[in-house]
Amino acid sequence: MNNKPTHLLFFTFFVFTILNTSAQNLSANVLDSITQQPIPYATVQLKEKGVITNEEGNFNFILNETIQESDSLIISSMGYETLAKPISKFTSARILLVPKAIELREVIVSNKNYTADEII
Repeated sequence: MNNKPTHLLFFTFFVFTILNTSAQNLSANVLDSITQQPIPYATVQLKEKGVITNEEGNFNFILNETIQESDSLIISSMGYETLAKPISKFTSARILLVPKAIELREVIVSNKNYTADEII
């Protein structure tokens, strides 16, 4: 009787069990605070690592032993206020970002053909 498959199965189970006990996950959904709609492709940073939310605004970080509860999670997306808080302050799987108005400089529209010197 060959015990090789049984040993391989036991070893694989043992390795995955050890890896799961040493790492934790941080998963959440990033939403617009007004519309409650997901914010796709938002940037989520933790120390030197970063991820991007998917189309539904979800992200997942695998935390290792170098991450402390006081380390800040920074979430940003164009058109929203950047949110930065320690990991311990995130108590919900829903993270709300506040929309931010982007003010642009004024633009002058004209039908006159300006020369390069006139533009400068």
